[in-house]
Amino acid sequence: MKNYIFILLALTIISCSEESGIVPDYVLSAEQKHNKFSSAIPPVVRVSTGSVIKVDTHEASDGQLHRNANIDDLKNIDFGPIHPLTGPVYVEEAEVGDILAVDLLEIELHDYGWQAIVPGFGFLSKRFPNAKLTVHKINTLTRTATFNDKVQLELSPFPGVMGVAPATDEMLSTIPPRANGGNMDDPNLTEGTTVYFPIFVKGALFSIGDAHAIQGLGEVCGTAIEAPMTITYRLRVIKNKPAIKEPQYE
Repeated sequence: MKNYIFILLALTIISCSEESGIVPDYVLSAEQKHNKFSSAIPPVVRVSTGSVIKVDTHEASDGQLHRNANIDDLKNIDFGPIHPLTGPVYVEEAEVGDILAVDLLEIELHDYGWQAIVPGFGFLSKRFPNAKLTVHKINTLTRTATFNDKVQLELSPFPGVMGVAPATDEMLSTIPPRANGGNMDDPNLTEGTTVYFPIFVKGALFSIGDAHAIQGLGEVCGTAIEAPMTITYRLRVIKNKPAIKEPQYE
């Protein structure tokens, strides 16, 4: 009987460990957000180098295009809240001239995502002038999305926007990528990747969001499959190394 209880307890512990995955030092909600890059945005948390942070992120429209959204929601979209980013995170050891390494440890899909053609927006806007919205059901176990009755898409999720604060207190748009990061939209920045950022202000002030379930090499229609996600990452400050001028990854 004692052996049975011991085995049952051991299996329970193993099962719980597998379900919990990586244990974060800090957890941030999707409501701890902003959508500009600026040194004037106050941090939502202060952490030490090596800390693991787990964050929820809203999709690019900040909830305007939800799982039950329709074409009218798209036509009435407010671009003001676009690109909600969870953060900023202040790293105690980070100084100007250092490098911030961001290890993308785990990227968890939620149960839906959307893609759209917005009139007047995107590389193909002249060829496809009419609004179009597709809301995809996402299977989080198989990491696939339903495109239609015949097509399932294999997903490769990644954050479209990551960055540190620039050396200005101006409120800069998240749309163009800059030396501090931003809207890089690089589909190679998936789980297991490390991204390196030059640090422009004390504390670095790192933020992340605009997650994509899948995207090609660019957003030719203006969007990827935009989706809310849960992202776990580690922040490491690298000192006494040659400075970098813009983000790099490996």
